[in-house]
Amino acid sequence: MNQINLFLNSETKILNLNNPIKSVIKLIGLLLIFIPFLLNAQTHDLTGFWQSDIGACYQIRQIGNEVVWVDEPNINSWAYNAFYGLIAGNSLTGKWYDMPSNPQNNFGESLAFRIENNTKMVKISESKSYNGSVLTKLNGTCDSNNPQVTDQVTGNGSLYFFKGGEYISYDIGSDKIVSGYPKSISSSTWNGVWTSGIDAAVNAGNGKIYFFKGSEYIRFDIASDKADAGYPLAISSSTWNGVWTSGIDAAVNGGNGKIYFFKGSQYIRFDIASDKADEGYPQAISSSTWNGMWTSGVDAAVNAGNGKIYFFKGNEYIRFDITSDRADPGYPQPITNWKLPWDKGIEAATIIN
Repeated sequence: MNQINLFLNSETKILNLNNPIKSVIKLIGLLLIFIPFLLNAQTHDLTGFWQSDIGACYQIRQIGNEVVWVDEPNINSWAYNAFYGLIAGNSLTGKWYDMPSNPQNNFGESLAFRIENNTKMVKISESKSYNGSVLTKLNGTCDSNNPQVTDQVTGNGSLYFFKGGEYISYDIGSDKIVSGYPKSISSSTWNGVWTSGIDAAVNAGNGKIYFFKGSEYIRFDIASDKADAGYPLAISSSTWNGVWTSGIDAAVNGGNGKIYFFKGSQYIRFDIASDKADEGYPQAISSSTWNGMWTSGVDAAVNAGNGKIYFFKGNEYIRFDITSDRADPGYPQPITNWKLPWDKGIEAATIIN
């Protein structure tokens, strides 16, 4: 602004009717001074809490044309990445950096958004895939707009988690671990089941739980509390028609007459009534098949009977809503939310209700 004052003070009159050419030159000079100030004036107000279309929370701070944010996958977890960028017109361009808690370790990747208005931004370019395409400003903080991110399981029955040679019984009604767990997998706890290294488990809804390990499976009878005679058997076309014959990562009953098997980056939908996989499977795990899910490496899955399927991978889990056919906003979250003695590496899970 000192430039403007000096310019005005140096001239007693901007317009001089006796010398119009000089007046025009003065006006042009004045415009050249004012235009940069007008162009750099702040027309956007982005400071606040924002949420992406996949549920992540952003705390954004804007000062002038500079913008910084911290991306938090959920309000009870850690910062996943940070961003610094500059506003030019209706564009926000900058770079993002993964935090130490994010195992991806991306650093200095470019990212650009089109600012639709003060409450909406749309991604327009990226140097490396960045989850989420639309950011929406919230009326309040992330937790006040998304209270469901902190709840766990409601209903009746027990969830069972398996890791190595141990298992945990989790009471759904009280939403906590049953006292005295974890316990060893043994003939006195899971009679006839392998005592370690279970890959997957699923309650088929017929009074049986099916355990999978390597290329074999065991059928466990819930009422008699022991494995049926004659097991384990090989996973084959005569026992699980259309399912992979080894290396199953996870299995879950969808509650719709289907069991879903996961392996690597693919899944198979198995029809219980016809006792075979549906046509067209396996398929890729993607946003069009399991919206909001990891696209590979699922460790375990369980239908909790509350309209939600819980998927586990490493030290995180995702709550998938069956009715809306997508992951709930705010996920993944850390397994520590469950207050289990294990904070990662769940190998299998099932339910008895």
